Amino acid sequence: MITKTFSADTTTPVRAYAALRAATPGRSSFLLESLGERRWGKRYSLVGHRARSETLFPGIGDVFPAIAADLPEPPVGGELAARFARALVGYVAYDAVHRIHGHEPWPDETDVARVMKDATVALFDHEAHTITVAGQSKGAVERCAWEMMHGPELEPLAVPTDALPAHVGAPWADGPFLTAARRAIESAQRGEVERVVLARTFIAGQRDADPLDIYRALRLLSPGETTYLVDFFETPFAPGLTLVGTASRELVATGPEGADRSLSAARAAFPAAEFVGVPAERSAALARTLEPMSRGPWGGAVGFFLGDGEVHLVPGTTTIVLRTAELRVCAGTTVDGTTSPEAVLAATYEAARRPLRAIRVAHDLAETRAVELAKAREAAASAALTEGA
Repeated sequence: MITKTFSADTTTPVRAYAALRAATPGRSSFLLESLGERRWGKRYSLVGHRARSETLFPGIGDVFPAIAADLPEPPVGGELAARFARALVGYVAYDAVHRIHGHEPWPDETDVARVMKDATVALFDHEAHTITVAGQSKGAVERCAWEMMHGPELEPLAVPTDALPAHVGAPWADGPFLTAARRAIESAQRGEVERVVLARTFIAGQRDADPLDIYRALRLLSPGETTYLVDFFETPFAPGLTLVGTASRELVATGPEGADRSLSAARAAFPAAEFVGVPAERSAALARTLEPMSRGPWGGAVGFFLGDGEVHLVPGTTTIVLRTAELRVCAGTTVDGTTSPEAVLAATYEAARRPLRAIRVAHDLAETRAVELAKAREAAASAALTEGA
């Protein structure tokens, strides 16, 4: 593994990611900021691009042993950036909980986790003000170092307002959701569960919105939180999928304690209690019977697994999923025996507001770009006619 360290005084993680992403269209990449709340004190940000391979984990059995079996050998020397260059980076969907507890999986459930690996990475050390690039060859490292400094200029981003996307749909409509909320409340009143989390999905069209613009807007709306953009491009075996999100805490953070021990800790912490209810197994089962569709990454975990067993995952608290030109926002809320159905409904709208606001910023910027491009083309056509005359 080859590394190169230099000053970070003129480059930010967002700018570096934008440049590398532009230089490698059609290749999977990621941006993770404010890593390591417990162990590293949010000291690092990580940019990865040109991931050489990925693994899609089908919904068959407990996914965590499968992830452990996919871990690479750690690089010799143990330098942090080099270790990240061998990491598995991706997500575990909330729906993995059904296999863990033996609940019925969703009929269309094709995967419960997806990771990319063997990327060339740029590790930003915000304490030392340095960038360390790590890759599997000197050429990959030198190319990454050059490309991150020579990308396109980022356009200024408008400060997010309270505006939401013009058209937002909800497959689980308000009426049926209220009915399910009443059933959940009654279950809590009967003592079958203490509380349960119900979640629903809101959908907005992509409308040429750039996931990086959504990320930048969500970052403004979420100061101090861990933020992530994980971009899986389409392969012959899996569709394209992009995750943009934030989390206010870590779900699990382990040291290099060995793969079996660390993955056991990750499994024990999954999913976070605020996405399930109490008691966890009965609440998860109740939600599965009430909800009409999978939650996907929301309520799951996003982060990385290192070859020596070290694991850092954040819960998918605020997660926007881009798939097939649709932007999906899952939002949930806790229900107990004292809740009113109307309050449950209102809480889902409120939980979805922040990511939807970020989507609106990206929609507006995409529209502005389209107008400017049309003007530029019109001006070019006019100039061509003038010259021809």
